Amino acid sequence: MPYRNEINITLEFTTQSEGLIFYNGRLNNENDFIALEVVGKSVVFKYSTGDRIKSVSVTSSKGFTDGNFHWIEVLYKNESATLTVGADCDKVVKLDKMN
Repeated sequence: MPYRNEINITLEFTTQSEGLIFYNGRLNNENDFIALEVVGKSVVFKYSTGDRIKSVSVTSSKGFTDGNFHWIEVLYKNESATLTVGADCDKVVKLDKMN
């Protein structure tokens, strides 16, 4: 199977509490994984490609646990990620690339 170094995820969610939106990977910290979660007033995308966990987040003063739908786009390419939340939110870019 070819190595994949690019992911594009777009979804809408609604919640009234913090928690995990999705997770893909094994249930330990020794393998690659991706995760998207609501923590406090932030949406956080975490990912690992082996030796360390990286994350990028978007924070809102109102938070995301208001029961309304929120739109999210995650773009992951070459060990860097961009997270966009909502139609009018700024993009937050994680430029931490492993060499």
